[in-house]
Amino acid sequence: MEKSVADGFLRFLCGESESIVRVVDELASRDEMLATIIQAAMESGGGKLAYVCLPMAFVSRVGDYAFRVNKIGVLVYDERDVVEIVEAGLVGKTSDEEKSTISEKPSIDVGRVERLENMLAEVLRRVEDLERRVEEMARQPIQPTQSIPQPTAPEARAESRAKKPKKPDNLPSFIEDNPWVELLSGKK
Repeated sequence: MEKSVADGFLRFLCGESESIVRVVDELASRDEMLATIIQAAMESGGGKLAYVCLPMAFVSRVGDYAFRVNKIGVLVYDERDVVEIVEAGLVGKTSDEEKSTISEKPSIDVGRVERLENMLAEVLRRVEDLERRVEEMARQPIQPTQSIPQPTAPEARAESRAKKPKKPDNLPSFIEDNPWVELLSGKK
């Protein structure tokens, strides 16, 4: 891997692959920042991996959508760290490695498939067990578990109505037909 540093950018060579990181200074104006981003876009279109390295304070001013669409990587830095927030990519050109990766079929994790098959077999076994239990319960006669109160005969209801106490005639109208008064007057 070969590294070179020039005015405001770093260049990395690894075989035929070239990556360029353009650094935007914390004191840079908006025009300088835009010029740096445009240079990175031109380099990205030229088949290079292009990154723009911005100060943390600039991130809120610049969205990541345009960088993602144009496959320009974004690095953010502060006094302690440098973090990649958008990965760079090759625009328009794909290497033989990328073509082979695209054409490959996804590999199947045999162990995971076996675990899933075992889980499915267990679920099916449980469902069959539940179905068998339901069929057994359906064949058994139903036995009541609680005593159901028997309805009272109409004669008994008529007798209980006849036992209602007489109301005095001098009650106010809001008390005369009030069921609560009847209920409470019956309790002694």
